[in-house]
Amino acid sequence: MYPMRQIDSVAEAHIIDRVKELRGNLSSKYKKADNFALAEVDVNSLNKKEFYASSKIDEFKEKLEEKVPEISLKPNETIFEASLAPGKYGKPYMRDSDTEYKILNEIALKLGDDVNATGKIKLFTELDTCDSCSKVIAEFANKYKNIELEVIYNNGERLKP
Repeated sequence: MYPMRQIDSVAEAHIIDRVKELRGNLSSKYKKADNFALAEVDVNSLNKKEFYASSKIDEFKEKLEEKVPEISLKPNETIFEASLAPGKYGKPYMRDSDTEYKILNEIALKLGDDVNATGKIKLFTELDTCDSCSKVIAEFANKYKNIELEVIYNNGERLKP
């Protein structure tokens, strides 16, 4: 497992507030369920500084594009592959809708072969990472060695808007 720590609700309150704000932009169908993640990105070769994803949203449906135009979707092209991992009831399924997978693949596609990129990424996820996401996180960190990747989580608690 890639090292993680629990979010500091005081020092990192801005992350909690931003996730609540982004979740609040979603329709009720998406607002309260599944995992939500947010990455604060400060990487020298990327202009985009924030990435976010919901494990429930793989593509734009209904009016989602208007509500969350910058959300990371399920990628058509990938750098890192998802794998099977157990869900909350123990049954394994392909984890290609997971938030960490979507965000890190989008960032990696933007970085491309710039393995010398430098900077920092703070990746927040509400739920603990599964084995598939831990593998993707470790592969990202291994490929982009000069990017400090910190993973924080909310102890399995979803943030309600």
